[in-house]
Amino acid sequence: MDKKTWRDELLPASFRGISFLIEQAGVPIGQKGQLHEFPQRDEPFWEPLGKQAQVHTLTAWIIGDDCFERRDKFLEALEAQGSGELVHPWLGRMQVKVGDCKMTHGRREGGMVSFDLTFYPDKPRKFPTGRVNTQQQVVKAKEGLLASALSRYKAAMAIVDKA
Repeated sequence: MDKKTWRDELLPASFRGISFLIEQAGVPIGQKGQLHEFPQRDEPFWEPLGKQAQVHTLTAWIIGDDCFERRDKFLEALEAQGSGELVHPWLGRMQVKVGDCKMTHGRREGGMVSFDLTFYPDKPRKFPTGRVNTQQQVVKAKEGLLASALSRYKAAMAIVDKA
């Protein structure tokens, strides 16, 4: 029975279906926080601020005789609006948005294009968003409408009373 190795478990890297080679990838882990240090105090204070954002940085290559054609398709995928699926060799499939990227060509590395890529997680927002309170607007408008109608009624009745 053949035993699978970690190399057998690697997924082929791609973004929006465009494949590339990858040598290295990084993602911050753990907690973020702020270290507070004060004058005349010997003990600093660490303030935890929650989980680190999973910002993926990759160094990717497109290699081969057709590297310019594949490069152009990859650029289209990177510059398209909205989120896309990143197949990360070690971490699997994930929805991400493209951040700052850098493309490099070199004469010495003919037939190869290098990319330094940054991908941000694309997850639905979990925090509240502002929304118009139409019920409260109706209540406020009602008070103005009643006051306006009452003043017009009083003005009309004043003319009737004079007659």
